[in-house]
Amino acid sequence: MLLIAPEYFREYMPQIDRVRRLMEGKGVLRGALLDLFMESEAANDMDYADWRYYRNVTACYAMGCVLLIPSVSSRLENKISGRLFTTMLIGSGLQFLAFDRPELTRRSLIAEIRGSGKPLAADELAVAVEQGKKWATSSKIRISLWAAADRAVKLGNPRLAEARAKAVAAHQAARPSPEVLNLMTTWRQKGKTFRQIALALNDRGIKTPRGRQWCASTVRNQLLK
Repeated sequence: MLLIAPEYFREYMPQIDRVRRLMEGKGVLRGALLDLFMESEAANDMDYADWRYYRNVTACYAMGCVLLIPSVSSRLENKISGRLFTTMLIGSGLQFLAFDRPELTRRSLIAEIRGSGKPLAADELAVAVEQGKKWATSSKIRISLWAAADRAVKLGNPRLAEARAKAVAAHQAARPSPEVLNLMTTWRQKGKTFRQIALALNDRGIKTPRGRQWCASTVRNQLLK
């Protein structure tokens, strides 16, 4: 299947048969002919170029497409946008098929840049490669969420009410009996400190709700709840 953005259909109409033959030769089942960047790059409108790149890369991941590039050589050699294009091509982690260089792959492109140092320096290439790994992971997560939304799957804990009920029960179970609370409150009103109340409870063999000895902090926590 060949996907072409409507605004580019007329421009690439004469090449469609050749593109399909290339796809068949490379075993590409689904390809997207999406122009990553527009002429706005020449006007230094990088924000728009970045946004367009992000949109198209996400679309390719969502559709499971191989990116089809009419002329990768001219883009790589472009003095204005070559570095940006190369960084984004590698950083996207997408599979691609270049019409003018069908043998080129992401791996061979990385090796080529490492050997020549152009158009990216070693540190820039390392950043792009790492970004590609992050893109692949984050895109899988986004696609999984979209698929769940399409299936009307309710995200989050499907047994939220039950979980809340258990939490309330656990909280209540952690409270001492009303008799013990009344005793603690009475002592506190008579001026006893939290430590004195804890010692008095321990002397009487009264345990905390979790079966432990009382201390000043546990007395304070119970009285302030």
